[in-house]
Amino acid sequence: MTKQIIMILLVLPFLLWASPALGQEGEKDGGITRPVVTDEDVSTTNDVLAITTQTMGVVFNPTGTGRCEVQITTMPEWAQTAVNRAAAIWSTLLNGPIPIQIDICWTNDPSLPATGAGLLASCGASGEYADFAGAPLSNLLYPLPLANQLSNQDRNGSAPDMQCRINANRTDWYTETDGVVPAGKIDLVTVALHEIGHGLGFAGTANWDNGAGLMECNGTMNVGCYEATPMIYDHFVERTDGTKLLDLPNNTTAVGSALTGDALVFSGSNAIAANGGTAPRLQAPGTWVLGSSYVHLREEVGDPDLANGLMTPSMSSGVAIQHPGVVALGMLKDMGWEIYDLSRTYVDRNNTGLENGGVLHPFNTVLEGISAVPHAGRVLFFTGNYPESLIISRQMTLESISGPVVIGIP
Repeated sequence: MTKQIIMILLVLPFLLWASPALGQEGEKDGGITRPVVTDEDVSTTNDVLAITTQTMGVVFNPTGTGRCEVQITTMPEWAQTAVNRAAAIWSTLLNGPIPIQIDICWTNDPSLPATGAGLLASCGASGEYADFAGAPLSNLLYPLPLANQLSNQDRNGSAPDMQCRINANRTDWYTETDGVVPAGKIDLVTVALHEIGHGLGFAGTANWDNGAGLMECNGTMNVGCYEATPMIYDHFVERTDGTKLLDLPNNTTAVGSALTGDALVFSGSNAIAANGGTAPRLQAPGTWVLGSSYVHLREEVGDPDLANGLMTPSMSSGVAIQHPGVVALGMLKDMGWEIYDLSRTYVDRNNTGLENGGVLHPFNTVLEGISAVPHAGRVLFFTGNYPESLIISRQMTLESISGPVVIGIP
């Protein structure tokens, strides 16, 4: 007898435990899926001539110093699977002609920030470029993966576009890809997804000086600063009163106060639209925390479904957020990434051509469809059998466009 699965129902409890800092990291999610089968009027959501989804490759460095400039050890296959899953999720969301290569380093070096004091991972682009052909704005740095797309040029060749270091010393990694995370475990898919987000654009040049002689800015306590050529992320940062950070005089306490005044927002129009018409708040607590302040969304109260929690600075054990959320995607779109509205995605097993999740170019697997759709989104299926085994761990609606849809392995 054929085993037919229209939908797998799953309830994940919301657990808020002590949150370890993320080398640049964030996480939370839960929800219940609801099976719905309805007729759907076919309408276009993406451009007819839209390019295909992004190709994102992952390279796991062997033992030795590696290209991440840290001492590394061999990453177990069970951990590699989780990181590959994170890269695949981003691949369904981004669009661009130039493949992105990510170096992953499984590091057990105790002297590095990536493995100290509860930190989980760190990640960043392998370079930044300004004033290149195709750059939307002048005198601003764009992270290498984005600069490649905007200029339609692979600047790094076979070298990595992004480097990520993951703490190999932790014993609490959860490396399954189903999003059903046991209490006390940290979801590696979520961590990797978050870290890749930093390499794609969640990175800025602002800093705050503690006056302890490290010369973060000019050596004076409470002074804030930014680079002479800022990042594209910096360009969109404002105070809640509408003053752009980059309009404040550099190397001053005015910048320092802005960075620690809990009143910073991201002013891009796509981010504002995704956040219900309000500029999303950025993490700017009264005490500056390097690697946490400024380059993350603010930890918000009132987001029980954690739909936009991925790019916040900390995460709780026992939960998973396996989608960037519409606010983070809006921010990346403001920075220059080609990202479509995937609040509803289309899936057609028989599609063998271009894929971007729109009705004219649907994904051909259920996994791609549910990976791209945000919390409470809709996945619409062309009729057919989809022999896949999967678990859906956040709220979404599955719908048939015209006829029977069977999901599951016979």
